[in-house]
Amino acid sequence: MRGAFTITCRRRDDGITAIATQAVSSPWHLSKPYWDGQVLLVQAANATAGVFAGDELTLDVTVARDASVLLTSPSAHRIYTMPQGEASQHQCIRVEAGAWLEWMPELFIPQRDCRYRQKTVIDLADTAGLYFVETMAPGRVGGGEQFAFRRLDWDTRIRRRERLVWSERFTLEPDGDSLRDLTRNDAAWYVGNALLVRHDIEAHFRTWQHEVNEWSRADVLAGATRLDDHVYLFRVMACGSELLREHLRRLRDMLAGSIAPLRQSARKL
Repeated sequence: MRGAFTITCRRRDDGITAIATQAVSSPWHLSKPYWDGQVLLVQAANATAGVFAGDELTLDVTVARDASVLLTSPSAHRIYTMPQGEASQHQCIRVEAGAWLEWMPELFIPQRDCRYRQKTVIDLADTAGLYFVETMAPGRVGGGEQFAFRRLDWDTRIRRRERLVWSERFTLEPDGDSLRDLTRNDAAWYVGNALLVRHDIEAHFRTWQHEVNEWSRADVLAGATRLDDHVYLFRVMACGSELLREHLRRLRDMLAGSIAPLRQSARKL
């Protein structure tokens, strides 16, 4: 399938953020958005069971000036077994001046013998805010599939004021040494990245960094770093999906003490 999910969210004169334009084609589905008084909750759902060989999906989101959006998904992002071929998803996101976007999809799960490429490009205006979360499971661990995929190509780039502030690109293949850090101590590590761009929280970062570093133990690795002015990266690796979810919730709750849009419920609609 060649599905497209394209929306523009704008702040109305009454202060409410609403979807101004939309163009959605299968297998994408746009669930009814919900304004909770602080952010517009939007779900980008895959109406099929997941992603299959030959699928080429695009997601294009614009958050216009002073708008506030939480974009999420209702279920895990499953990449199914592919006897041949591959699947891809291209994500293009723009956040304009004074706007806020929280992007928090459900867990990414690559299944046996799948081949998948994902490219994400995010452009931020000077005063735009962003909380961008990416996760990855080692596979269907409960079903005995652990790093059994064929290939994952991952490319994420974030530009602020037309300047590149974060670029992460990697290819994971079980037959090489690319999984070395994800299989350390004979464990199956689940990974979560959370990138925060916010211009008014510099004074809090050192406290957050110290707290996150304290989470590390035998089955959890966590850390935080400052990438650029007002750009911060938090990373969590955990031996289990629930353990990863727990620490990502813990991270969000910690940040919410100083970032108002994160105080709103991230519940699924």
